Amino acid sequence: MSEKQAKPPLLFISNPIQSEPEAKAQKQYYSLEETPSSESESGATDATSKRRKFHEMTIDEKLKYMTDMPAIMPKMKCEVITSNQTYVGTVEQCDDEQLVIRTVEQGFKVNMKRENIKDVRLKGF
Repeated sequence: MSEKQAKPPLLFISNPIQSEPEAKAQKQYYSLEETPSSESESGATDATSKRRKFHEMTIDEKLKYMTDMPAIMPKMKCEVITSNQTYVGTVEQCDDEQLVIRTVEQGFKVNMKRENIKDVRLKGF
């Protein structure tokens, strides 16, 4: 009869009771989507508070976007269409009167008047 009874374990591992490990996770985050409650509370309906797509921006807004990018980001290639020619390159400098663009093909800088610019399109990195 002793053979049919349960035998004690051959190896016993003593584990003290441990609490669940505490996860160190991010507690705050930012979302790009606006919540409906924040719009109704603030009452802001102007176009500057809302993010718009690049192709929906005006030429001045597009050039400001290209020049105000953080320095850690790579410069975006764009296509600048003027009344005479089309240039593909990166925007180096922009002010109220002229735009300086470094072209991709030859690598030299081109100065052009802002009034001659018809359109600006993104090409990528």
